[in-house]
Amino acid sequence: MKEECALKSTKDFHLIGEVICNEDIARIFSKHNPYRCRFFPISISDESFEILPNYSLISIENIIKCADMEKSEIFVFPKRRNHIKILSLYLDLEQLNKTPKYKRNIFMIEEAKGTILVSKELGEELLSYLAMNNDSSLVVKPISEGGKVPDLF
Repeated sequence: MKEECALKSTKDFHLIGEVICNEDIARIFSKHNPYRCRFFPISISDESFEILPNYSLISIENIIKCADMEKSEIFVFPKRRNHIKILSLYLDLEQLNKTPKYKRNIFMIEEAKGTILVSKELGEELLSYLAMNNDSSLVVKPISEGGKVPDLF
């Protein structure tokens, strides 16, 4: 059974090399004692340059090599063989299950940096947050039983 979920950058959750999210989402993350994550309070500005306090920058340093590159659909750039684009991503579930559970609460996939996965429990809390915050644009989708990471963009 696949427990992880994938996340998408949003207005209250941004992925720009690091993760920026409001304090409610940061509090949900921190409750799960994320392995190798750092939380930094910041203020950001919106489109009208109004300062929005109570945001956090989250540095996710937990990176796990767990993609199934045989199953995944990959485009290799003809002139730059070491550059690839992953069109559809599958996880190596056996490899991922070998990783201790505490390291799977929040992590990035080594082969597809920028793809953040969270545990089932954390994903469920984020879904509860979404149910109470209709204006949130956070996207949380479960990984399929076969290990396919959902397309979020």
